[in-house]
Amino acid sequence: MERKDTQALLNIEVPEYEYDRTLSDTLVTDFPLEEDNNNLDIYKELRDGLMQEPDLKYSIDLEELTRNQLQYVPEDSDVIQKFRAAEQISYQERLEEIKILERQNKARLRTNFLWRQQYLKGNEKIASNESNLRKRKIAERFKSATKQLKDVIKLRRNETTHRIGKLNEVADKEMKRWDRTERKLFVRLELCRAIKDKLPCAYFVMLVTLWDRLGGTKVELSKEKRITKAKRHGGRYFHNCLRIEETLEIKVPPAADLKPSMVLSFELFILRNRMLKYDKPVAYGYFPLCNSDFQISEGLFKIPMLKGEIDLKCEKFSDLEERYKYDIETWMCNLYFSMKLDFPPEGIQLKYPEQFEDYQFSVTGPDGLKSRWQGSRRLKYIFTEVFQDLGFRVGKLKYAQIWITLLILAFALWIDRLTHYFGQYLFLKMSGIEVTKYTVLWITFDLESASDMKFGSIVGYLFAGSLFSIFIFGLFSLLAFLVYWYQGYFPALGFRIGVLFGLCMVLDPVITIVESIGLSLGQDDWSHDPFLLSIYFQDREDSGFFGPCITFLIYIALSSACSFLFYNYLLYIHMNGRMLDTYHRLTSLESDFLVPYDSEVSEKYLKWVISKAHKYRTLNGDVRKVAVAEYYERTTNQSYSHIAIYNEGKGRSLYRHFMRLPVGAICELSTNRLRVFDDEEQ
Repeated sequence: MERKDTQALLNIEVPEYEYDRTLSDTLVTDFPLEEDNNNLDIYKELRDGLMQEPDLKYSIDLEELTRNQLQYVPEDSDVIQKFRAAEQISYQERLEEIKILERQNKARLRTNFLWRQQYLKGNEKIASNESNLRKRKIAERFKSATKQLKDVIKLRRNETTHRIGKLNEVADKEMKRWDRTERKLFVRLELCRAIKDKLPCAYFVMLVTLWDRLGGTKVELSKEKRITKAKRHGGRYFHNCLRIEETLEIKVPPAADLKPSMVLSFELFILRNRMLKYDKPVAYGYFPLCNSDFQISEGLFKIPMLKGEIDLKCEKFSDLEERYKYDIETWMCNLYFSMKLDFPPEGIQLKYPEQFEDYQFSVTGPDGLKSRWQGSRRLKYIFTEVFQDLGFRVGKLKYAQIWITLLILAFALWIDRLTHYFGQYLFLKMSGIEVTKYTVLWITFDLESASDMKFGSIVGYLFAGSLFSIFIFGLFSLLAFLVYWYQGYFPALGFRIGVLFGLCMVLDPVITIVESIGLSLGQDDWSHDPFLLSIYFQDREDSGFFGPCITFLIYIALSSACSFLFYNYLLYIHMNGRMLDTYHRLTSLESDFLVPYDSEVSEKYLKWVISKAHKYRTLNGDVRKVAVAEYYERTTNQSYSHIAIYNEGKGRSLYRHFMRLPVGAICELSTNRLRVFDDEEQ
């Protein structure tokens, strides 16, 4: 048979390989044989056929073209077919046996599953019965113990009554006024971190003071135990922190007198030495006394300390943040401390970075987000702040303040009446309605028109008074904002007038109704503002229902608009938005504030360090080299700058190195990897 014909017949590709004409006997003889096998003869014929070298017939030219690509097919193909048939029969038998075993295993597993399910149900029922029995026994024992306790109490009470007589409870005044007593707040000062060489080598003390508000007056309830012992600072760049580790006691007002605007001030003083003739404040910081629930703050906290002495002109927390936000050079360090009422907090020796993560700048408690939306607390806070801004401060309530406030209130009420009736007067003139009477009384005005007005004119007449008051109040708010914006100051008396005038504007409908009733009773004339629509519908529709209802809705709408305007004035304009700033400080989360990193330095400081490194020379010829490397993070598209300063001489060592973060902050990295916290005191 020619190879070409065989390939065309089988329609297969012949792989390239060399044919080994010698066949190993082991390839055939190693095949396992069974003694009484019907296929033994077939197997022998197959072996003889494989061992016999086939006589292949093919073309000479084809052999040379297809050398090493030959495939030999034995001529005894019937033997192979018989062998395959026998193997197929054996394979089918094995498949049947496997299917039988599979069905048996499935049945066994199903039986075990059903048995296990019944077993678990039985155990569950038994456990439930035991649990119910246990509950009944516990309830019976508890009931028996309760009855026995009541019997013992009754017996002891009878014995006491027989021996001593009936006890009469006397009200304890101190117990009734427990909320009026002063309490002690313990402040544990741990350390000032990242001072480095910003302060010289000297001794320092920390003073803690309670204030009624930021930039306000001190609440001197106690002058003792408010200042720490003298602590020494090395004054070198590797002296990272000033450890204080001392607990101070501050007397705070009772809960009834507690104001949300109260703050604690922390002042760092350098003690006099051969360079200074007197103690000098070098840093200060503020922390709110209350938390988001308007209770005294307790926990672990930190605050940024600014350079210099306390600036009483600064009345907002946001102003303090703005100072170091745009100029980190004004920032001195971060102060870590803890506060607790009635009991001193536990001292913690801060050494490792993870310990500092427990200290937070925000005073929002676990339920801070809930209290943020509690309208009653917000209104209470606003009223408390307004009452304080009117002059009634903690411990400084005087009759002079009351009389001044009453005079301002009378003036604001007269301004409100003036704007109200003048607005109505302008409306009548613009509508072409003749004004027959416009009389100025002691604190109000009397306005009458000549002709009867239509429904639209009456509605516009009722709106005109309050709308003109809103217009005047808006002009005053804009004036106060612009003056404070350009001059940085607006008189506190002006803010008082604005608050009381806004209050009169909100109550304008109520004031109008009260004075209209008084004038109508005195003049026997009921043609005043609240009764105009009632008279109109009574004359034309003979109905006394629609007039009061429409008048009531108009006054409700005017009061709502005035309240909205007055509320926004208190938050954003009054005292330069100090009220909103304090509320934001008490209720905002940590992520809403900007607190410098402990290792952060200013760009000016970095340039100073680099310039000193360039000028550094020693007698041995040692110098300092500055190397800068840029790192780019592909995933976030952020870049980092690494500035390293090396000592070059006989050897090379790292002196200092800094990293500029993507946010713009420059942080100094530690030069000692074995120590996670640089401190000269340890």
